[in-house]
Amino acid sequence: MKTYDVVVVGAGPAGSTAANVCAKAGLDVLLLDKAVFPRVKPCGGGLSVRTLRLLETIGVDLPASVVERKILGFKLVGPDLHPINIRANSSLGCTVIRSKFDHFLAQKAIDAGVRFLDGHRVSNVEWAENWIACHTKQGEFRGKILIGADGVGGRVARAAGLRGPLKPEFTGVAVEVDVPIPKKELEQKINPNVLALYFLNIPLGYFWAFPRRAGLSLGLGGVASQLHGLPGKLRIFARWYARQTGIRIPPLQKIVGHPLPATGFERPLVANRLLLVGDAAGFVDVFSGQGLCYAVESGILAGRTTTKAINKQNFSEKALGEYTKVAQRRFGEELRFSRSVAMTVHNHLYGGFKLLRHIRGLDRLVKDIATGQTDYYRLLRNPLKSLGRGIIAELRARFTH
Repeated sequence: MKTYDVVVVGAGPAGSTAANVCAKAGLDVLLLDKAVFPRVKPCGGGLSVRTLRLLETIGVDLPASVVERKILGFKLVGPDLHPINIRANSSLGCTVIRSKFDHFLAQKAIDAGVRFLDGHRVSNVEWAENWIACHTKQGEFRGKILIGADGVGGRVARAAGLRGPLKPEFTGVAVEVDVPIPKKELEQKINPNVLALYFLNIPLGYFWAFPRRAGLSLGLGGVASQLHGLPGKLRIFARWYARQTGIRIPPLQKIVGHPLPATGFERPLVANRLLLVGDAAGFVDVFSGQGLCYAVESGILAGRTTTKAINKQNFSEKALGEYTKVAQRRFGEELRFSRSVAMTVHNHLYGGFKLLRHIRGLDRLVKDIATGQTDYYRLLRNPLKSLGRGIIAELRARFTH
């Protein structure tokens, strides 16, 4: 039986990126996915400039056919319904439809020499002295190293004992629906180059309205333990959004949901002959819900670590632990701090939005975060001044609402 250098389970952005990096380094790579591609993937599909630049580092440029809309700003709406409009002189990113985007990344991996087998669901993982194997209905597939990119509830992490049932506080959930809208009407009623986020008293979450070429992605995400009846909430939001914008939105059909991880580095990411990436590793910004950036970056880092391990013929947990260390340095603090930001903002929504309106250079701050030039820590540059403004704004808000 053939033994590949690397077997990657999951052909989302993290898995396809990792497979691409390994193949370009000359490794023999197999990519498996349970779905048949192109497949539907519920997601708002917002890609930051940071994500696009990461893809460029491995020679992947997003073609115009995959880009739905370029993003030039954000609209943030708090519970007082007074919007904060953030504009940029240059692109902050773009929106994509995940079925097209993921299929494109999988094809780029194939172009790099990866063997891709879709429609192959992994049922079990087996370790041996010289290989690690994935079992599917179609047969057994062996590799020297396995990269688990099969999502928040993936089989690979559970088989390795790296993930058990997620605690409610470490689990997010989102529901999303694509709403077809004539391009002309969309461009007349709203700015189609702006991502709109609505923080309307959803526990640790928000509603979103992301523009497509001829439609919108409407969604709602938050902490699973505190959210119930999400489809109903999304339908109420859609009717309210239609009244606010004048866009004719038909009754929502095919609302789909998916879990989101929020574990970050709370649990191990590697074992002997095994690494986890993307959602399988728990890499999601709790405040923004952004996961695509960390999916791509973790895929790149895992691919490089795997290549080094294959070249040195060292597949131990200790050797692969270099991946965890580098990921920690690159975005570990970001993910940890995002949880604190989410708790603070959502516990003080009225005051928080009033505070945001007083932050000078907010446009620049958002642009820097989108491009990866800074992170949440910039918010703490003058913590005492920010705290004072926040307290005053919060007190005023509580006495006036």
